Amino acid sequence: MRFREIIEHTVLWARFQLTIDEAQNNWLRSLGKNDFLHSKNVEMILDRLVPDHIKTDQNIFDHGEIFILLEAIYLHDIGRLQSNLHHEMESYEIIKNNYSKFHLQNLFEADAISQVCAAHADEAIWPIKKCEKNYGISNLTSSGRTFNLQKLGALLRIADELDNSFIRVNGLRGEEGSIRHIIRDVNPIPSKGIVEIQAHPITWEDWIILLKIKDYTQKRIREVQSYLEESKLEYYQVWLRPNNFQAPLNLPQPISNYHDLIESVANLIAPRFTSVEMLENINNCEISILCKDIKFGITTITAILVTPNLDKSTAYEFRGALTYLRDQHKIHTGMVVVEQQAQEDVKHII
Repeated sequence: MRFREIIEHTVLWARFQLTIDEAQNNWLRSLGKNDFLHSKNVEMILDRLVPDHIKTDQNIFDHGEIFILLEAIYLHDIGRLQSNLHHEMESYEIIKNNYSKFHLQNLFEADAISQVCAAHADEAIWPIKKCEKNYGISNLTSSGRTFNLQKLGALLRIADELDNSFIRVNGLRGEEGSIRHIIRDVNPIPSKGIVEIQAHPITWEDWIILLKIKDYTQKRIREVQSYLEESKLEYYQVWLRPNNFQAPLNLPQPISNYHDLIESVANLIAPRFTSVEMLENINNCEISILCKDIKFGITTITAILVTPNLDKSTAYEFRGALTYLRDQHKIHTGMVVVEQQAQEDVKHII
């Protein structure tokens, strides 16, 4: 069941339909990856986040709350028409100051919807607790209760964050290189309290970026976890599928002094280790120098990747491979040695 179906036979339905039509044909047409399709995706994700028995429980979701939440989904990015910097605050101001333009009946509806829209901002910009928890609009409630805008803001923040699959950027100019192209679905599983990011990484660089997306999504869920619990939703963890990644790591193609460079590094560090081997292969990853140090019966393995120069793509590949080998307990530590000075933004990756 969808949230919109719950209000389909109420007086709120025609008003929401008007918002959808305007958003599709007017308000959101020029917003690229934040256009009407994005809002439509956010609504579908919201429906997947919340099980049917919770949607239909008026002790949890008053029909007025559902209306406010659905309206906020199709208005939350309206501020991008003016600014991409803290557009959430622009949306807040635009809705409050122009509520008749958005077919809202009064300032109170506009205030409630604008607070929920603002809540999809970063926590430092608009903390969820800034939304009102006891907001009454007497002609909008179906249960007689006041509205919990913190709960609604938390749901919008997470549903918006989870719109990260390929359909958000498919066919859009300027988004050809987006990592979203390899994310086939973001799947909430409310019965387990987890969200799965289902992806198809091809390179170590893909894998590292996906791990960052997973960690950021986890951060966003932690921000609102307590507020979601008020809706009987217990999301606590983000999983990445596949949960492990292995791809070949090929060292740079040999150049005239490449093997001399590896040998020079190996000779330089040899006194520090029990054994030093060059050009070893572990789990299909080529390792320039593999060092073992045995002390008190304990063996420590260090992998050293040697390259004449280091760009961003290679840095991501190296970092991904070393992380994978550590996770598989094939090595204990890893490092990269570069002949030519790497730029600061590249060194930061490693």
